[in-house]
Amino acid sequence: MRRTATIIIKWEWLILLLILPLFLFPTGWRSLILLIIPLLWILRKFAFGYFFPHTPYDVTLLLLVMGALSLASRSTVRRRG
Repeated sequence: MRRTATIIIKWEWLILLLILPLFLFPTGWRSLILLIIPLLWILRKFAFGYFFPHTPYDVTLLLLVMGALSLASRSTVRRRG
């Protein structure tokens, strides 16, 4: 099973490239195609032990997201008061 997951993840880029046109207008049954992305994450976790590959930019991206969330929460509080 792990070998199969490893092979699927090895060709993940091709799978995503082939289903990319279906992501443009996800209506009706095509919205179920979006479930392929978390399925690939789960397969990667099973095969390699992590959901996303680690990059040198992880800390920078984390700080960027935290800053954006901080600004979003401050602007909503200011509007209320």
